[in-house]
Amino acid sequence: MALDQALEALTDVLDRIVETVYALKGGLNITVPQTEVPADIIEFATDFYNEVEYKRELFRDKFIDSIIDDYQEAIQQLLHRLKRLE
Repeated sequence: MALDQALEALTDVLDRIVETVYALKGGLNITVPQTEVPADIIEFATDFYNEVEYKRELFRDKFIDSIIDDYQEAIQQLLHRLKRLE
């Protein structure tokens, strides 16, 4: 149940990111590559958190910072719950 809540939080924030980018840019051209199931989900989620931080500079509008902050918080919650399951 805790993992479901963490994944729902990630999905909600991702929806906000997509809607905001769509509103600002007028359209999206996204290709999502197939992702294999990672051997170490905690390492994968940690790397993803760091990648989100690294790509933050792509979003110049300050109001998007709060959305990215929410996204990173949701990733941290997921990491916390995954570590508790180990």
